[in-house]
Parts: sequence; structure tokens; C-alpha cells
Amino acid sequence: MAAQLTTRKPQGGLARGISAEVLQSVDSWLDISRTERRRRAVEALNLYDHETIWDLVQAHVLLHGRSKGRTSPNTLKSYRVAMERLIGWAANRGLKLHHTRGPEGHASEFVGPDEARRFVLDLQAKNYSPGTINQRLVGIRALYRALRWAGVVDEDPFDGLSVRDTAPQDRIEPIPERDLEKLLRKADAEERALILLGSDAGLRISEVHGLRWGDLTLEDPRPRVLVRNGKGDKTAETYLSERAADALVAIHPGLGDHAQEPVFEYSQVWLNTMFRRACTRARLSKPYHFHQLRHRAAMVLLKATGNLTIVQRHLRHSSLRATEYYVGVLDEDLQDAVYKMPS
Repeated sequence: MAAQLTTRKPQGGLARGISAEVLQSVDSWLDISRTERRRRAVEALNLYDHETIWDLVQAHVLLHGRSKGRTSPNTLKSYRVAMERLIGWAANRGLKLHHTRGPEGHASEFVGPDEARRFVLDLQAKNYSPGTINQRLVGIRALYRALRWAGVVDEDPFDGLSVRDTAPQDRIEPIPERDLEKLLRKADAEERALILLGSDAGLRISEVHGLRWGDLTLEDPRPRVLVRNGKGDKTAETYLSERAADALVAIHPGLGDHAQEPVFEYSQVWLNTMFRRACTRARLSKPYHFHQLRHRAAMVLLKATGNLTIVQRHLRHSSLRATEYYVGVLDEDLQDAVYKMPS
């Protein structure tokens, strides 16, 4: 049974870490007339003013985005990169993001559906992966939603654009049980908690980085973790194994209200470094990535239950389609087993 420990879950609201400066910027777009909002947006677009345009996008995402104020810093950063790529690309070609007329009444060249496709072709020519390009397109659509809110555009020329990955996908192998056990034997207390959040709870490294003590329910007979910054900014709860709960209790800071404090006070880069160093110290058969721990959680559950829906819920996949990846991995195991049957 997991050790007893009481933690308090933080109340809902805006995402942690929204600064007073950001809130002031949001108010600067909210507390003005629609006419003034449009004027400021048009002026920024004409000047290719990255900062002002980003302030507008950020205000709209935090006020009206699907996740509202819970939008993660990583998502905002991705949106900003996408916006800056498009603005720079348009500026180099003398294109505007909006349809306007010059002093002599001539319509300016602007980004329409054909130019949008040309932008995507340029990203493909630079060998960006389909996933990265689609991520950029998500950010660009956030930009155009903000411009529509400001009354500058009526349509998004990037609407419906996406890139399909036609290349065969290399399967990510789960970390083998023997190597996981070696890793846990050599790990210190913090490393052990980090590893088990991946191998048993199935968390991504970005989700581990975002954990606060208030997101953990460790005193319950069924210990749980609330993942607030999941892929796609989803919030979902999943279960902890007994050994994962015990490992987290072992590194808890003790008495006092620690609900808002991070479980790991390190950057995401350093958490990856911690994992790699633990692997090196354990002298494993080969190097591993943290994500292979998540795959181990999926495979163990699938082999134990044969139920894809259970795996889907544990990994917090939005659809079974993503979870079906693991059926292919089991098919390979089946092929090997049949081939090696005794004659």
C-alpha cells in the first residue's frame, strides 16, 4: 500500500505563471473599442511589427482560445515561432497578411490560398518534418483567428491546409524490463520517481516537468496524478502504480503547503539529462530516450489486459487511432513467436 500523504489540489483558473505584464497586455487589447483594435492591428501588420502582432495573438488565445488561460507556455512559444516565420516570409516577398489598398487605391499583394500553399512548400523544401509543418500551421491559424477578432480579415487562407506523412514510421521500442530493473536499481531517489512517472504512469517528459505537488493524490488507496499540460493542452487524470507513488512520497518536501511547488525543480532539458545519466550509470545494453518509458507503460498494460481502451485512457490519447500503434508492435511479437515455434 502506498505511504500516506495529504496533498491539496490547486483550484482551477488561469494557467500558472501568467505574469502581470502579460495580463496588462491582454487588457490593452480588451479595453479599447473595436475600431481602435482594428486600427492598431492594421498598423502593426503594415509595419510587420512582430511584437504588437504577437501581443494581439496572445491576448486572443488567452481570452478566446480553446484552452483559454490554461494554454501552456510551450504552446504559446510554438504559436509565436509560427507567426514570426510567416511574417518574415511575407515581408521578404512584399506581401501583406491582410487585403488592403495603397494611397493610390491599388490593392496590395496579400497572402491568399495560393500563397499559403507556397509557404508550406518552402517549409517542405527546408526538410521540416510533416509534424513540425502541421504544428506551424496550428500557430498560423491562431494568428488568423486573432486577426479576425480584430476585424482585419474575414477568412484564413491556411484553413484546411495540412501535410500528410507518407514515409513509413520507425517504431519506438519500449525499454525492456531487464534494462528498466537495472535502471531502477542504480537510480537515486529523484531519478527513481522520474523514471516511474514515465514507465508506469506513462507521462511524457514535458508533463513530468509541469507537475506540481498539488497535482498528486498520494494518500488514496488508488494514487493518481492530474496531468495539466498534456499534449494539445489537455488536462486529464491517470493512475499511479504503488511503486511510483512510494517513490514520490520518498522525495516529498515534508510538512507545509507545497501544492503549488514543482515536483522537480529543473528544466525539461535537465530532466532529460538526469535520465540519460542514470542510463549511463546503470550500464544498459544501449542508450534510451525518456519516451521509451511511456511505450513500456503502454505495452505492459496492453499485454496484461488486451484492452486498447484501457491503454488509451492511461496514455490520455484523444482517439483509439493513436493507441492502435501498439497493436502493430504486438503483431511483430506474434510473428517472432510463431516463427520460433518448436517443430
